[in-house]
Amino acid sequence: MSGKKMIFAIGTIIVAVLVIVIGEQLGKKKPSEKSLLFFPGLTEKDISAFEISDSNGKVKIQRKGDIWIVGSGSEATPASPIGGAANVVPSAKSEFQADSSSLVSVLEKVVAIKKDQLISTNPEKQSLFEVDSTKGVLVEILDQSGKSRGSFRIGKNGPDHSSCYVRTTGSNEVYMVGGNIRYSFFTDSKRWRDKTVLKFEQTAAKSISIMKKDGSKVVLSKDSTTWSIKEPIQSPAKASEVQSILSSLSRVVASDIDSIAIEDTAGGFANPECAVAVTFSNGTIKNLIFGSKNAAGQYHVKADGKAHVYLVGDYEFNKYNDVTADKLKEEPAPAAVDSSAAVPAAPAPAAKKTKK
Repeated sequence: MSGKKMIFAIGTIIVAVLVIVIGEQLGKKKPSEKSLLFFPGLTEKDISAFEISDSNGKVKIQRKGDIWIVGSGSEATPASPIGGAANVVPSAKSEFQADSSSLVSVLEKVVAIKKDQLISTNPEKQSLFEVDSTKGVLVEILDQSGKSRGSFRIGKNGPDHSSCYVRTTGSNEVYMVGGNIRYSFFTDSKRWRDKTVLKFEQTAAKSISIMKKDGSKVVLSKDSTTWSIKEPIQSPAKASEVQSILSSLSRVVASDIDSIAIEDTAGGFANPECAVAVTFSNGTIKNLIFGSKNAAGQYHVKADGKAHVYLVGDYEFNKYNDVTADKLKEEPAPAAVDSSAAVPAAPAPAAKKTKK
């Protein structure tokens, strides 16, 4: 073989080897993050509802306007008097606004859930990982048109208890997914209910009025940044005491929601134990009313713009009913001592008597 032919042959072999090596490297290339997602391209805005079901029951959470509700059917109400967007309040007593923290957790996980590690493709092992058709938690995602965007089943925890097994419906592939997402997907409808009774920005409050059942009243008013007592006395108010009241009022969360429709008389609202009114800088008012106690010792509570009667314990009630002018009154600062004032001279010691 001539020298040129030999060089050509060697070159051909080298090229062939390079092709094989490059091909293997490309085959080993790490898949993109998007390709690992269970629902590539799905965003939170695409989701209009989701259903969660397990052996304990089934719950459906769906979007209505700008909020999410547990159930179906809602009606719009006027814009929030403290500058927020228009609210949508469930129209029936059996419908509840969904808890925002639970909702955010689910939406984030649905969009971000990815195939971390392939565990099995054997259908006979699905029951072992509790991702078969009879076990685990089934989650179905619905888009704006009500069409299913897919579903998946969450099985038992992984060996490290910080992961769990997941299988999409119609697939035999079982993946181990990190983060133990199962705890975010529950079917207890009570846990899904938003128990926020009252919420507002503290800086928007202009005055606070607290009326008690015995007829006594405490009124606080803000002038610029300073709070003062207007009733039953007129006095500067302790900033720390007012801040404590504001912190509590700006986010009142109930322990539960009364599932039984109750009239004002039966709930004690006709003659409340305590009523709090917050006036805002734009002139609007929010009322928080504490009615009578139920058989379990919880106070019935209702607030403006809310369709339901809530339940709170003594601790929440006492935050407002225990407020008095004496506790709120700012004590005058002690008089300053004038260090330049003359100090009386100490008396001279008496002269000693001498014996004669």
